[in-house]
Amino acid sequence: MFSKKVSVNLFYFGFLFVGLSCLHGYHALLIDGATSIERVYFVIQAIGQSFLETLAALILIQILPRAFLPWIITLTAVLFVARIVDFPLVRLLGLSFWDATTLISKEHIYNFVEQLYSSNVSIGMWVTGALIGFAIVELAVVAFYLTEKYAKKCELSLPSLIWTFGSVCLLFVVIECAGLFFVRGIAYENYAQALPWKRGILQRDGALVTLPFTLKEREFTTEVAVEPLKTKPDIYLFVVESLRDDFITRDVAPNLTSFRKKNIRLDLTLSNANATQPSWFSIFHSRFPMYWGSKIPKGALPMKILKEMGYKIHVYTSARLSFFRMDEVIFGEDTYLADSIFTFFGTENEPLYARDGRVIDKLCEDMQKEVGGRVFIVFLDSTHFEYSWPPSETTFLPIEDPVNYVKLAFFKGNLGPLKNRYRNALSYVDSLFGKVMDHLQDKKGSIVVFTGDHGEEFYENGHLFHASALTIEQTGVPIYYKMGKKPLAKMSSHIDIFPSIIHYLVGDDRYGEYFDGQSIFSKNRWPFLVSARYNLGRTPYEFMLHNGKCKLLARFSNEGEIFKSDAVRILTLEHVEEKQIAQEFGEAFDYLFSTR
Repeated sequence: MFSKKVSVNLFYFGFLFVGLSCLHGYHALLIDGATSIERVYFVIQAIGQSFLETLAALILIQILPRAFLPWIITLTAVLFVARIVDFPLVRLLGLSFWDATTLISKEHIYNFVEQLYSSNVSIGMWVTGALIGFAIVELAVVAFYLTEKYAKKCELSLPSLIWTFGSVCLLFVVIECAGLFFVRGIAYENYAQALPWKRGILQRDGALVTLPFTLKEREFTTEVAVEPLKTKPDIYLFVVESLRDDFITRDVAPNLTSFRKKNIRLDLTLSNANATQPSWFSIFHSRFPMYWGSKIPKGALPMKILKEMGYKIHVYTSARLSFFRMDEVIFGEDTYLADSIFTFFGTENEPLYARDGRVIDKLCEDMQKEVGGRVFIVFLDSTHFEYSWPPSETTFLPIEDPVNYVKLAFFKGNLGPLKNRYRNALSYVDSLFGKVMDHLQDKKGSIVVFTGDHGEEFYENGHLFHASALTIEQTGVPIYYKMGKKPLAKMSSHIDIFPSIIHYLVGDDRYGEYFDGQSIFSKNRWPFLVSARYNLGRTPYEFMLHNGKCKLLARFSNEGEIFKSDAVRILTLEHVEEKQIAQEFGEAFDYLFSTR
């Protein structure tokens, strides 16, 4: 076996090597935020790993009996298709194909189906994509056998292949050791996702420093003694999909701009996560996002408190509340905490703007009934990708129509037309909000809170849309409060919304101990904001701390079970040096973590 030489189909394996090298090398070139030498380093890494994978396939052909040849060729074709799929997943979602399959395999089938619906891509499109992938694999196998007879071949022996494989591995170990001196940890963290193996031959975690901390486990309080209120002003909470604060300008959203100017807007407001369900969890439970997926009780405590105070809760939504069973997470089993839920999903072909329009029409109709003692919770979805608005109300041009996913994933093009789609959708949401404000009966006494579940990025920091990174674009959301009292806070996040509302209603912070969030009217506030990165239905393993001037990004050492993690890896720091971590964030770590 060791002396025998076999002929190699250079056409097939040459195409495999060149295809993998071009795909991953090009991916590395598209990533921003690296020095020239770092960029060259990762392109070389991409080519080297592609070469080693091709060699590994040739070695398998030598070692295994000829009967295994069809399986080996099929495996190489499947891996190539997986790499093609991996490219847009990493570019658009910051999630590799392998991470996605691992997470989905551990996800309940119900949540998986909901995830497909939430993507706004039809089930038919998903099925078509799967069939195309299967067809590519079959065509690759056919191409191998068609070219096997006619392609130029060379004869290789197993010892020469193993020697070459070992030599290339050794070469890249040397290159990686050299890279320790000029490749920064954050560059490695970003660029590793462009590599075939998502890492080098030598493991490197990209951390600046690792701290021996364990996340504290906290119990959920489910029942609190509450006294009914005599005076109950109406409460309006608007939660808008993918809403970015800096896009709310007078030319795009005049109603919201005016509302912001007349009411409460703090210096810094962040979402507690960069995706929908952990953000909704933090809003309604007033809990840190790291506790999402951790034995969450059915029914949010703030909802129970408001019910005990004598409020009736009415929900209006064009978003799918069944998404990760958020209807029960927020409103309890069989949604018993909600007095009414009006859902406007419509049909698959009904545009989001039409659903949002029906939501607001129904809300305006119900607002005209008795005044006081009502909580109106409104979920709007027009700003969900691909962004939706009535064609007759197109204000910002040019627009990209239809959206070209391939161009977005594979090219660094002009994103102006895509941003204009977003502006048009936001402008439409603004008009709906203005309509509600016009119908507001108790304009002085009603409580109104307007926010987004998370932000939206347009490659400002190398990412597109949301759920991929904890950048300011993906977490910087508006949180506007209409309450007749001056706030003491300078910054706020989602977990502060209901503690602030309840504080305002009762006149003090008597329920504050039951929440992770704090009222914006409290004197002694915890001076940090926390946000966590999307991890499907599982507990987030990456999080951000912000103290208003400095930002810290960290990851639990045990990504699968963060409560069993015995260390926290600091990935990036903004406006602060490593030696200042304890000074700037020591109080936050003391509150959130235990020292092992």
